[in-house]
Amino acid sequence: MLIDGRSERDVKEEIIDLMNDKSFKMANENQIAINLFPNPADNMIYVAAYLPISALKERKNENIVLKLYNSLGEEISRYKARSSETINISTEKLAPGMYFISAEEEIKFWDSEAIAPAITNFIVR
Repeated sequence: MLIDGRSERDVKEEIIDLMNDKSFKMANENQIAINLFPNPADNMIYVAAYLPISALKERKNENIVLKLYNSLGEEISRYKARSSETINISTEKLAPGMYFISAEEEIKFWDSEAIAPAITNFIVR
């Protein structure tokens, strides 16, 4: 079945963020997805992380932990958010360079399928 010229599988693997009027594909159906913008950043980044839909159906917890790392892999700060919640992170106190942000479930459920964490990079000017 085609939806707007796309297969049903393509649509199932796509995340639509209505708050930011964007859509993007999930990398893996058992992996958290991260949407980060702008990149490169001047003084603020906006980050949203999304649990897979299959995980949201099974779990009551939608909390995600976001961890900010410098280019040496040292954790700089940590944030909590709900799946699909966009948070603002100030980059004003960060030195110019490359940084990484990871997203993982706040609470791991050992009796269900594992959800892989995600990581992405961004640049501060």
